Amino acid sequence: MATQKFTLVENALDSLEHAITHLSAMVKEVPTAGTFKRIILDISHVAELLFKERLRQIHPAFILSDVDKYPSATAHTVTAADALRRLQRIGEVEFNDSDQSALKTIREKRNEIEHYEFSIDEAEAKVVIGSVLAFIFRFATDEVGLDWSARRIEDPRWRRLNEYAEFYEIERAR
Repeated sequence: MATQKFTLVENALDSLEHAITHLSAMVKEVPTAGTFKRIILDISHVAELLFKERLRQIHPAFILSDVDKYPSATAHTVTAADALRRLQRIGEVEFNDSDQSALKTIREKRNEIEHYEFSIDEAEAKVVIGSVLAFIFRFATDEVGLDWSARRIEDPRWRRLNEYAEFYEIERAR
């Protein structure tokens, strides 16, 4: 088998597609903690990879935790939190209160899943997932230059994402 490769964006898109697969499955079955867990891990991964892609656009060394190791393919990359700080300081990317809240919530839920016990109900899941999806689509368009918004309208599988983003917007307005 030939070597296969994902760019940061392709890797992020694959994780988003995986989350969509789980969201779509919930139409036919009752959502479980396991389903929400997979979706949260996937969309957290999407956000982190988009941060790294934006840093890579500024300079490829910025995705490495130790920039002096650039261009090593085996050097460790920055954490999502470090990427966020670098984007603010070096990239002059601004994150509004809604962005900060969504990122804090997804980080906390991801850490629960990865490092401890995890619990969530459907209403909380919709807010967590919806807030991060709203952030991802804004960041992907405004900061990374990706046009994923057309797929949210045209692709029937992607339309499911809108339900969560819209739920979050309604909750936020309330």
